[in-house]
Amino acid sequence: ASVDVQQLRTFVRHVLQFSESLNHFISLSKGEPIRPHLEPLHHDYVVATLKRLAAEEGLVVREDRKLKFDVDEASFEPLRGKTFFAATDLLEHCLFNLLDNAAKYSSSNTEIKIRGRLQEGSRTLLLAVINKGHRIDSASKKLLIERGYRGDRALRTTAGGRGIGLWIVDQFMTAMGGALNIIPTDGRGLNEFQLAF
Repeated sequence: ASVDVQQLRTFVRHVLQFSESLNHFISLSKGEPIRPHLEPLHHDYVVATLKRLAAEEGLVVREDRKLKFDVDEASFEPLRGKTFFAATDLLEHCLFNLLDNAAKYSSSNTEIKIRGRLQEGSRTLLLAVINKGHRIDSASKKLLIERGYRGDRALRTTAGGRGIGLWIVDQFMTAMGGALNIIPTDGRGLNEFQLAF
């Protein structure tokens, strides 16, 4: 049997990432603060990381779902020359989680968009994952970041999951001085999850 080297690399990266995240999660579950090492990150790193993670996530999605991941590189151009600070391992975990959730909860035959922009009227960098799938209303967006919460639709859609993914993302973003923003479903049926720095 032949081995797909790209899938093997992806699997190894996910195992290593899971191991690092597990250590952080153990600290969080003990109520211990996470003190990440923040480093300056730039446009090219962010775009390259998003493209790699989107490609890797596309490899693990069932083909019959027909999901497409699109990193809108043009949306990141206004960020060129800007610097923000993050811990690369935590940032990658957050991005991977948002892409993984988008893949799990998107409708089949849809596109998952990944965009970047500066928040209007501020210097806040936003990395956004936008998908069409399970609807999110204003009341449930706070529940989504509660530890252990899984909505009824999530329980019906996927057997796996413990309801800690978005809680961890929220904790990691807070530890890096940023925030996780969840934008309720809009009139077009699109959900948006933002990492704000």
